[in-house]
Amino acid sequence: MDKILRDAQSGDPYACLGVAYYYHTGKDLDQDNELAVRWYRRAATLGCPRAHWEMAMIYRDGEIVMRDLIKYIDHLKKAAELGNTYAQMELANEYRLGYILEEDLELSYYWYRMAAENGEPRAKFFTGYYSAHGIGVPRSRTEAEAWYSSVSLSADSELFLQFGMNYEYGLNGIVHNEVEAARWYKYGAERGHDKCILCLESINVGLKGGTKESYEVRMHRLNTSESSKEM
Repeated sequence: MDKILRDAQSGDPYACLGVAYYYHTGKDLDQDNELAVRWYRRAATLGCPRAHWEMAMIYRDGEIVMRDLIKYIDHLKKAAELGNTYAQMELANEYRLGYILEEDLELSYYWYRMAAENGEPRAKFFTGYYSAHGIGVPRSRTEAEAWYSSVSLSADSELFLQFGMNYEYGLNGIVHNEVEAARWYKYGAERGHDKCILCLESINVGLKGGTKESYEVRMHRLNTSESSKEM
């Protein structure tokens, strides 16, 4: 701990980040949010991407400083530009949703692509989705399938469930498409994920002309599944 403090005082940005983390969490040092913010800010000033991300979250949440969305976006952009994957993903979301920043689907695609190239599975999904639908980028099914294939190899089954639900019920801005929903459920089912298996069986009934489940019924079944009872 003494060495980290000495390095931080000497201007090492990652040591500053470490000291901020210790003060923030109370690990090895008494918790002190004011000192945590001071060290995060110093690390960010010295060019640490993770420190900019932490400062963005601090200003967004407003729990240990006054909420400030201008400073949130400022730190978020700096973290993204410095290569922080979480920030790239969050910035892409902000440009997609248009709640804080003005909606800009080209920039949203750009930042999803940056995060996707850094290996973020959700960003790979959205990069594929944008390519498939021509959102912010020329439409390309070949490009979309390449990204979807990458997601199928790198994501976990909970994400497959989430993507399937988005498609099946048109959630989170995703266009309703039950065939695509079945694709994502199948990826999870092939890994033995019981909720994906349940959803795949249900959606196949609907695709074959049977009764489709409402979102409320499906959520009740998922929340009372065996895996949910074990949690």
